[in-house]
Amino acid sequence: MWQGALKFFGLEAAVGPKAIMFTGIKTNLKMSDLQGWEVAFCKPYSHPTSMEDFQLPGVAGDSAVLVGARKTGADELLLAAIGRLDVITAKTDNNSTQLHNGIFWCCSPDVRHSFGFWPEDPGHDRPNNPRRLAWNLAPGVGGFCAGSHVDLNGSQEFEKVIMKPSRTMVMHE
Repeated sequence: MWQGALKFFGLEAAVGPKAIMFTGIKTNLKMSDLQGWEVAFCKPYSHPTSMEDFQLPGVAGDSAVLVGARKTGADELLLAAIGRLDVITAKTDNNSTQLHNGIFWCCSPDVRHSFGFWPEDPGHDRPNNPRRLAWNLAPGVGGFCAGSHVDLNGSQEFEKVIMKPSRTMVMHE
């Protein structure tokens, strides 16, 4: 009914599209299909990722963000997941992860020097999981894996992508 009222009063453009949400990890996701999302960060895997890269202009901590990886310049994310920014960037211990929005997130800038997500609690490192994303957070080191593509620290062939909602969207835990 809400969308019908917006359309009736000609307010659809003023409110903007509602950002598409999903649970878990999506693969082969066309960015052009992600209505309501815009790219906030996009760097090659060779770029040394730091926690400052997650400080996105206009994005509050309780906002949803979409994290993914793609071949450079492609319209398709090889894999992607959505999480609340303050939750997915909360520091985790050495081998621990945090279950959020149906997947396990890791953010260990001080110990493991990594950020990423897995479809299940990894327990031990499983670098060949085709649904794993990992970016190094060590100074001077780039990304690590995008699904089954590993050892991407110096890669210009793949990009790290963070998208934000086109309008403010609070995500509840």
